[in-house]
Amino acid sequence: MSRSTTYKHMIRVAARLFYSGPCPPESQTRGLGVLLLDYLTTVQWVSFKDLAEATKIHPSVLTQALRFLEAGHMVRRLERRERRPVKVSVGYDEEDKEAKEEKERSRSFSVDYYVIDYYRAFDALQVRMATSRGTLKKQAESTTREVYDCPDCGKMYTSEDTLTLVDFDNPSDPTLRCEFCDVELTQRRADSTTMTAEAARRLLRVMDLELAPLKRVMTDLQVYAVPVPDAGELCDWMKSRLAATTTPDIEWEDVA
Repeated sequence: MSRSTTYKHMIRVAARLFYSGPCPPESQTRGLGVLLLDYLTTVQWVSFKDLAEATKIHPSVLTQALRFLEAGHMVRRLERRERRPVKVSVGYDEEDKEAKEEKERSRSFSVDYYVIDYYRAFDALQVRMATSRGTLKKQAESTTREVYDCPDCGKMYTSEDTLTLVDFDNPSDPTLRCEFCDVELTQRRADSTTMTAEAARRLLRVMDLELAPLKRVMTDLQVYAVPVPDAGELCDWMKSRLAATTTPDIEWEDVA
């Protein structure tokens, strides 16, 4: 098994394959999807604020990009209502403490946390590859239609009409003739159906080459039964984070 056979490597390859353009589309954010997915493979849960500070991305741009990645099942989002812990000064009685707690509770706010859901991402990538390739394959395998014209009367025939135009009394003559003028038909350039099929075949070959690295990684992940990274529940991650925190100012108390 190669050292690159990991789910994190799968995400990085997929990011460059599917998210190297604007994220979301129709925005001036080329490469943003790659940046975010690469960063998210290095952390577990991360808050929107921490993510914005780490990537130096404007909040509104970051929000749109994360929504796009979430819609593609690459990223999972969880919202929590939080507030800072109540700090009670020495000399406060119970009534003052309860009043302060109530006041602080009313100041709670929502915080979005993000994580890569490797289980869903794997399934989503499989579906995306199969759907994209299936559409092109269907177009590539479509029956091409040739078009013929009569130079005299201008009547148009297609390949579906050839059986009615062949002279079965003279099988050695493959010439197609107009059923009205008995003039040899001229074949013109293939119509849009033919061109679409040819273009689809070219795109299919290119797509297979581009998908090969991702398909190879995903196949190895299954063959070698590589464990899927699990970030765990957000509440458990938060508890372990708070337990390791010594600075009171960054401690947060869940109210959801």
